[in-house]
Amino acid sequence: MKPGPELIVRTHAGARELHEFVAALSDSDLRTVTSGGWTVSAHLAHLACWDRWVDTRWRMFERAGVFDDLPDTIADLRQ
Repeated sequence: MKPGPELIVRTHAGARELHEFVAALSDSDLRTVTSGGWTVSAHLAHLACWDRWVDTRWRMFERAGVFDDLPDTIADLRQ
């Protein structure tokens, strides 16, 4: 199963938009604490980690044809 061309175009456009937004942030912006108690930079790091994990999971799907289940030990993702 491969993503369609429209999804690929929209994904690349969204990535460019996010890159431009983040590039415009100042050091002060990145240190801003959000209502959840995380800094903006912590949110971005979390997003990057999650994005990499999803990319890896899709690549594994392309090779094996199935998704691995999330391990029960990842409690934060089950909430």
